[in-house]
Amino acid sequence: MSDSPPPLSVAIVNDYEIVIAGVAAALAPFSERVRVVELDSQLPVISDVDLILYDTFGQVQGDGIDLETLVNGGRAKVVVFSWNVDPDLVDRALSRGASGYLSKELKAEGMVAGLEAVWRGESVRPPPQQPVDPTPVSYTHLRAHET
Repeated sequence: MSDSPPPLSVAIVNDYEIVIAGVAAALAPFSERVRVVELDSQLPVISDVDLILYDTFGQVQGDGIDLETLVNGGRAKVVVFSWNVDPDLVDRALSRGASGYLSKELKAEGMVAGLEAVWRGESVRPPPQQPVDPTPVSYTHLRAHET
């Protein structure tokens, strides 16, 4: 008998089937840790899952996320999965009740670790972004056909 806990059950929420399939495929190698149980696009979550992974591609972000509808009366924790990691946007999503916020820059293993951390009750959010170097880039060394 194994001492490892059962995998976390996850529902992926997004309106685009291809996005959901891609996220599910990224999580598939980690099936001993997370199990995707819902893949339906444009439908509410109907299973009693541990976590709802809300992929923001083409979706409402920040404080516009309707967490009550996502959870649908269940016990699931909502984790936002987005390319947009603006600190104010992250803060608004978390203040509205999201349990975590994961950057799409994460590799699949990092995403799984983040989901597990949220399930344990840890506060998960993207690290602060590095400031962009304001120094203009010079392209004067390029030849005409390279510009």
